[in-house]
This record gives sequence, structure tokens and C-alpha cells, in this order.
Amino acid sequence: MLSRTIRRPLLGVATLLQPLLSPIMLADGQVDEGKLQAYTCAASPHIVRARIVAPAAVYVVWDGHGTCRYVGSVSRARGEAVAVRLYEHLNDKVHCESRSTTWMLLSVLPLLAGAPKSVVRAAEGWAARNLAPYDGSRRPSVEFHLPPRLLARRLS
Repeated sequence: MLSRTIRRPLLGVATLLQPLLSPIMLADGQVDEGKLQAYTCAASPHIVRARIVAPAAVYVVWDGHGTCRYVGSVSRARGEAVAVRLYEHLNDKVHCESRSTTWMLLSVLPLLAGAPKSVVRAAEGWAARNLAPYDGSRRPSVEFHLPPRLLARRLS
């Protein structure tokens, strides 16, 4: 079960991004809370690689208190893209020590297959705007005239 401190903000951002989410995250056209739980695990590249396949995704990192620490996105050809990106973050020479002690959980929001990188980055921007992560200051800008529901229409 997701903790209350994570459940509410994660469900909020997943609902916002719902038009861009992979169908695997939906049940009857709505965000499936069970899938949100299934796509949340320890922030360990080995665990993420074993549990989560998503070539395009927005990911959210939480600390042990349920505070959003970081929001990122990935768009790569292979399904283990999130695990590879998490490994890169945790081995960054400047931030690796603080990240390894504060980045406890990772929630992954898989996006529609074939979503262009520009849409993936826009989804990251909307998620970061709504979650206000503690770490990370370089976030994609949000174009207010292009909310996720309109971005999804462009993909159709």
C-alpha cells in the first residue's frame, strides 16, 4: 500500500498526466491505483530493472518521509531505460552521496509508446510543476496552452 503522504500527490500527478499514460496504468479509462503501487519500489537500479519496463516515462523520487525529492523523465529505445537513468543519477560524482541517502522510493509513470521526446519532457515539466521536488532545479518549462490532454490529442 502506498503511504498516504505519497499516494495523494502521486495520484494527483498521474491523473493530470492520464491522457499521456501508457494503457497499462489505466483501468476503465482511469488511473489504476494498484498500478501506481506496482510501479513504486525502492530507488535501486537493480530492483527497478527487475520490476519495471518503460522506455518512455516520468519518474518521481521520494525520500523516507514521503517528500518528493526529484522528478525526471526518460525516453530511450530499451525497456530498462528508467533503471539505467536511475543508475546514472546515483553515480553522479557531484550528487551521488546525498542521493543515495535520501532517494528511498521511485514511482514510475510509463507514457504512451512512441511518445516523442518533446512530449515526454513536457509531461516531466507538468509533473515537476505539480510536485515541486526538493532537488533538481533544471525543469522543462510548461506551456500553459498545452496541458497533457491537448498534448495527447496531438499524438492521435
